[in-house]
Amino acid sequence: GGILVDGEPTTSTISNNFLYNNVGFYNIVADNSLIYNNIITKASGAGISVRDNSKAYNNTVVNGSVGIYVGSGVTGAEFKNNVIASNSNDAVDMNGSATYGFNVYHDNGTISHTQAINDSGCDPMLTNVNSLNENDYELGSGSTCIDGGENLSEITDDYFGESRPKDGDGDSNYDTDPGAIESDGDAAVAPEVHSSMASPNTFSPDGDGVADTTTLSYDLN
Repeated sequence: GGILVDGEPTTSTISNNFLYNNVGFYNIVADNSLIYNNIITKASGAGISVRDNSKAYNNTVVNGSVGIYVGSGVTGAEFKNNVIASNSNDAVDMNGSATYGFNVYHDNGTISHTQAINDSGCDPMLTNVNSLNENDYELGSGSTCIDGGENLSEITDDYFGESRPKDGDGDSNYDTDPGAIESDGDAAVAPEVHSSMASPNTFSPDGDGVADTTTLSYDLN
């Protein structure tokens, strides 16, 4: 057993769960749901079954049978930024319709669906895919998967509540990591207004009563 959202609720969120050694066809099954930041390992069936209009983002699904299952007749499903590795059968069992990209497929039994151009076969270098310690499912420090995901507005933190994205690979670009855990690095910070000026004055400095063109200049740091 695992987590089931059956039918058509208005919205549902399934996040930040650790599912270990569950027995059954699927570990997370959901319609109309946002499924993110989950770690699923040693599943006897599919790690995640995305149904109509469900979105699976930034999950780590490893060491089971099938990573993600898209059932026949499913429409509107989406899965991105997932680490799907070391599963004995298919990385993705695609029978319905889904959009996808920026997923990592490494050391699975087969990859039968057509991969997106931005999917990757990089090695996530996880410490131990049999572990009960969640920290072992973070991308290894030398993994080229780091910063390989897409920045998604729905996902602003990781499994541990740490902010996303971070500059995990030190290239000064802030790109989210695939998988449930964001690697260490500097967090993206919104720029602050250091100084500002208006030229000319906005109150018609020539005295003709007509507003003049104003140029605003900001120094951001």
